[in-house]
Formats: sequence, C-alpha cells, structure tokens
Amino acid sequence: MEPLPDAGRGPAADEVVLAAVAAGKPHAFDVLVARWGPRVAAYLRHVVGEPAWVEDLTQEVFVKVHDHLHERESGASFAVWLFRIARNTALDFERRRQLHVRALESARKGRGPLARLLVQRRPPTPLAMLESREFSVALELALAELPEPQRTVFLLREHEGLSYEEIAAVVGCPAKTVSTRLARARTCLRKQLAAYLEGPRTP
Repeated sequence: MEPLPDAGRGPAADEVVLAAVAAGKPHAFDVLVARWGPRVAAYLRHVVGEPAWVEDLTQEVFVKVHDHLHERESGASFAVWLFRIARNTALDFERRRQLHVRALESARKGRGPLARLLVQRRPPTPLAMLESREFSVALELALAELPEPQRTVFLLREHEGLSYEEIAAVVGCPAKTVSTRLARARTCLRKQLAAYLEGPRTP
C-alpha cells in the first residue's frame, strides 16, 4: 500500500488527504475518518444527547462526506463544510425523532391502554449516566437545555475552536449573530452552573 504524504495536522494536512481521496488512493478516506471522526462524534453526542445513536449518525455524516466530496468548493474550509453536514444530520435526526414521538402519541390516544405500553418515557438522560465528575454531568445537562442554535455555536467555538466567521458559514448566519448566540449561551451556562463556578461554600 502506498503511504500517504505526511503533512502533519491542520487544513494543509486535510487537503493532502482530500487530494489522495480524490485520486482514488486506497485507505485515504479512512485517514480522513480517523482524523475527524472523534471530533464529529463528540459534537453529535452533545447536540443529539443520545449516545446510542452517535456511532450511526457519525457514519451517516461520513457517508455524506464521501458521496458529496466532489461538491465542496475549491479552497473552502473542510472543517466548516464537515460540521455543516454534521449539524444538518443532527437536525434531520431530531426531526425524525419528533415525528416518531408524535406518531406514537397518536397511537396512544387512538388505541388505549395497549398502545400506552409503546410510549415509554425516555430513560434518564444518558448524560447523567456518564462516568464523569459532577461538574461535567452538570455541564452536559446545562448544554442540553440550551436552544440548538446557541448550543451549536458554543460547541463549535469552545470545543472545535472555529472562528466566528467559520461558525457563521456552518450555521448560515452573520458572524454578529454568532457572537450574540454565543454570549447568550455563555450567560445561560454561567447561571445554570453558578453553584460550581462560585467555588466551595463554607459551612
């Protein structure tokens, strides 16, 4: 197997791998998945809040990347393009989930006690089951309470380190709107996590 050129990390390295993918080099796309897969999965876990679905959704994202890679504009940031696909995939999943919930609710109303067995409350949020510190759990729960637009800009900024302009390209809004949403997200999180941010209380 011909090794891929080693360009290190960052946008330039991504372009090397993308060029290899376009040239049909074996395993080049696997390198791309290995490089970006964990970051996409982490983003989807925060946005979707359903760890059981994260692997499937991550695979769905990269199937779309593979199938539409030729549509990416030359010179466009791969990170922006990738996270736009990830966000749209998450939103599509949420729409499908809501349709499913409404369908089950309609069945419950129409079929009586038997149908109620089909409508179970979702188990306690998976975030609460994560083996992490109390603050980490509280942060995850607070993130889940944010409106999706605010949660997305917060994650892309704080977790992925994208610039305001890059985030604006991902979500399709002006950079000023990104700034406003990020400020609101931070304010809300500070309120939700005040007990942790204020430090230990004296008895």
